[in-house]
Amino acid sequence: MRTRIAAGALALSALGFVGIVSQEGYTTTAIRPVPNDPPTNGFGSTTGDDGQPLALGEKTDPVRAARRAVRDLNLKEKAFKQCLGEAVPLYQHEYDAYADLTYNVGAGAVCKSSIIPKLQAGFVISGFFSSAWIVWQAVYTVATRVLFVWIYNNSGRSLFSMALCHWTFGLFWVLWPQDNLQKAVPFYEPSITAAAAIVSVFAVVFAWSPTTLAGWRFGERPSR
Repeated sequence: MRTRIAAGALALSALGFVGIVSQEGYTTTAIRPVPNDPPTNGFGSTTGDDGQPLALGEKTDPVRAARRAVRDLNLKEKAFKQCLGEAVPLYQHEYDAYADLTYNVGAGAVCKSSIIPKLQAGFVISGFFSSAWIVWQAVYTVATRVLFVWIYNNSGRSLFSMALCHWTFGLFWVLWPQDNLQKAVPFYEPSITAAAAIVSVFAVVFAWSPTTLAGWRFGERPSR
């Protein structure tokens, strides 16, 4: 049976390393992966063998790139452990996942996110998400479905109106640059969105019939 091990005794597994470099992909010449990002080459390295920032167009080879990736991962793992606390227990696959995230977005972003206090509190059960995160996300999902039914019933049973509302709820993820979508994950807090959705549901149930969500309680129905 697998058990959690103190983070200080863990290191990135070989499978985790292969996963990270495969995900990053390899480039011989330093480029900007997205606008305004620092130049990177190899397997996502932003600094050369001397530790200095890369210049656009600077070249490497697979062997040097692999060495740099190991170096960068070691540094970021160390920073992650320092802000997490070496006594916090994790499964190996959890540690690999956080090492991957730290390599991708940087130790600073991970250490400032809600992931660290949740891990320290012992709530995380798998991957990025704690039990509290999952519960709040479920509450948010159920509450928004009530709002979708209300919109559908009060828009002439328009599927387009309901779909449009659903799309706007996901607008944040649409607008966030896809290459950096992982950066959004640590800063998304479903308890906030769930609370807003619950308040909206109570307002709708109060003003419309709770049975059908289509019967305006205060005189004539609002004109559409």
